[in-house]
Amino acid sequence: MDAGVKIYRYTPGMLHAKMICVDNEHAMVGSINLDNRSFYIQYEDGVWFTDQKAVMAVSNDIRSAMNRSHLIEKKDMSRHALLHTFLGLIFRIFAPLM
Repeated sequence: MDAGVKIYRYTPGMLHAKMICVDNEHAMVGSINLDNRSFYIQYEDGVWFTDQKAVMAVSNDIRSAMNRSHLIEKKDMSRHALLHTFLGLIFRIFAPLM
């Protein structure tokens, strides 16, 4: 956030898909998380688009989701940081079993 990154929370529900649009020239939609479980155990994947029509559809979908989301501010992040850190340490014990 200090570097200018904006984080939005989708409030109507949950979105599992990860969507990226780069300069309205490239887009990616998938379920990939950047961890070993996604890459090597669950074989999650994504689709990379370069077709202008598909890229614009992804861009419009991202904008639509952002319009239904609210901007997370730094104070929102620190509000639950201690609880999340503690729970993260506890749940990390069980991560290899997942």
